[in-house]
Amino acid sequence: MTRFVADFDASTLSSTSITMTCGTGEENLANNRAMARTLTRAGSAPQFLEFRDGHNHTGWRDSLDPGLRDLLLRVWGI
Repeated sequence: MTRFVADFDASTLSSTSITMTCGTGEENLANNRAMARTLTRAGSAPQFLEFRDGHNHTGWRDSLDPGLRDLLLRVWGI
């Protein structure tokens, strides 16, 4: 994951509507923060949301709102 984030070429993105979520208890939180910074430097300004949980169903459920809701509103132009 660390190598992927370091080597990521943001110029290949076809869409600028990106939402990222990560639990504060996840071991890959630092990598997700780094990816969000990389995307921001590339001009795509992702919405990055951290929530208080780990990499589990409860955390994923809790990140759907506002994460998915806001992403859909942006994509649909509402």
